[in-house]
Amino acid sequence: MPSIVCCQINQVTMHDQHRKSLLTSLCSAEAPLFDCPVPPPVPICPNPVFSTRPNTSFANMIPNGCLMFEDDSFLDSTVAKMNALRKSGQFCDVRLQVCGHELMAHRAVLACCSPFLFEIFNSDAEQHGVSHVKFEDLNPDAVEILLNYAYTAQLKADRELVRDVYSAAKRLKMERVKQICGDYLLSGMDCQSAISYRHFASSMGDARLLSKIDAYIQEHLLEISEQDDFLKLPRLKLEVMLEDNLSLPSNGKLYSKVINWVQRSLWENSEPLERLMEEVY
Repeated sequence: MPSIVCCQINQVTMHDQHRKSLLTSLCSAEAPLFDCPVPPPVPICPNPVFSTRPNTSFANMIPNGCLMFEDDSFLDSTVAKMNALRKSGQFCDVRLQVCGHELMAHRAVLACCSPFLFEIFNSDAEQHGVSHVKFEDLNPDAVEILLNYAYTAQLKADRELVRDVYSAAKRLKMERVKQICGDYLLSGMDCQSAISYRHFASSMGDARLLSKIDAYIQEHLLEISEQDDFLKLPRLKLEVMLEDNLSLPSNGKLYSKVINWVQRSLWENSEPLERLMEEVY
């Protein structure tokens, strides 16, 4: 009676290619073999896998049988703990001196958020211990707001601090924060504050902000010329720009405001006329 090799494979824990290779090896033995019917593969998880997600298919979630676990709460809890460590001064390796106020932080976190500080820390790469960075022209409260943002990705600032946060973000080269603050300022701009906002944007050298403010001023020029800030401008160079989309119902009113401004500057401020024509506002 010919010898018979019986093959039974239960729950093969390999890829299909490896399973086929194993079956071929078993069924090609030197002893005479009968064709052995191979049961269909059992749809099981390739390897034991741990998952906290209910009703999730292991095979679809992890096709290669590798352990993969994502802790959705880890990031939030970690950054919250890091911010708590910063506020308590634990494991901090940088001191920010801001107008006499000292703020502690971790270099690695700040370097990831501020290209300006990254350059400073990178130039002192060989320095060990605590780094010191001094700022004499920034608001400490604004810098603290940026530190909280660096650790939590949440930007919270009172209305009166937004300009200072913008200035600090510009200094630290935190472009995203600077843009958010600029957009916030634009959202609250009106005819009374437009000139003040333009002064600020001009001092910051923000071309994007300036262009948007100028467009607003151009659209509301007559209303803005009625404001006290218009008459208080220190110097003025008038450029009359006529565009297809620019509509001035009464140029006479605008010119009258300019004459009032010149008279005020000449008589009340004793400004020589040539100085009044130096700068653009």
